[in-house]
Amino acid sequence: TEILPPSIFHIPADLEPDKELTDWLKEQGADTDTIEKFVTEDYTLNDILNDVTKEDLRYLRLRGGVLCRIWRAIQKHRVREQRRQQRGSDNMEA
Repeated sequence: TEILPPSIFHIPADLEPDKELTDWLKEQGADTDTIEKFVTEDYTLNDILNDVTKEDLRYLRLRGGVLCRIWRAIQKHRVREQRRQQRGSDNMEA
């Protein structure tokens, strides 16, 4: 008997994918297989952008190019957020 990997279209009802995450992953060039890996782990976009490490992404066994693009987008987001927060605290001190 052949065991098929889970498909985003056959995910149990209790694993509702985070639409913001799936849309964001598509923007980063992720394919369906990659998106399914994130959905299966029940990640949200907030989890990915704020908490996940590069090691966490490696654990998902992503293809190298996809991993690099996603990690670069995460880093870019974190730098923007850090700068935004610094500007906010600088304005409060002035």
